[in-house]
Amino acid sequence: MGAEIYSLSPEQREAFFAAPKEALTAIQEAWRADGKTGVLSCGFAVSGDGLHKKYPWLSTDICNRIVTTYREVWAPQVPELWWNLKKTAHAAVRNAGKEFSAICGVRYFFDTGAKRPVLICRLLNGKESFYPEPEIKPDDFGKPAIFYSAVKDRVYRRNVAWHGVLTENVVSALARELLVAAILRLQTRGYRVVLSVHDELVVEGAVPQWAIDASIPIAVEAFVTTRYRK
Repeated sequence: MGAEIYSLSPEQREAFFAAPKEALTAIQEAWRADGKTGVLSCGFAVSGDGLHKKYPWLSTDICNRIVTTYREVWAPQVPELWWNLKKTAHAAVRNAGKEFSAICGVRYFFDTGAKRPVLICRLLNGKESFYPEPEIKPDDFGKPAIFYSAVKDRVYRRNVAWHGVLTENVVSALARELLVAAILRLQTRGYRVVLSVHDELVVEGAVPQWAIDASIPIAVEAFVTTRYRK
């Protein structure tokens, strides 16, 4: 969240979070903007320096404070997710042919029987994503990381699946599965899906059971209009 909001009392913060966007003051709206910036990046393990590099209009001190507050106060379980996904994926690479399950339910399996060895990430609904030709070696910071082959920036190259990337891949893949599941349900019920932008559809759908079972918090804002707008 915006750095200044953490100087408020718990009661004041609760009132701020509960207030509709239209009722926020200019200062509160700035807090909200900084907060969104922090949450989106911090969820995938950005550092204070990394946050400042991405959003240079925020000072280094504010960026460090946002990162620390996110990890220690706002979402202390998220770092546990990063490290557990890394630990699980690394265990799979080191033990080919054996499946390992992370605490969130995502599973990793290193298949060496195919034409090219591949690390498979099995999502909560059984869908799979792949990391071709994985190997564990030190990254630029001297820490062990999974290197794999894939196209990035239109070039086939070796990429690094460090803990932030592993988390982003899982979260993005699950978000995609939620969106597609909603589209299919809508089509089954006779709706014509005319538009999707990132995580938005024109209509609202129910949450699939596998997401409910995993206790994934899903909440959306909805509105009715004669044309699409952001």
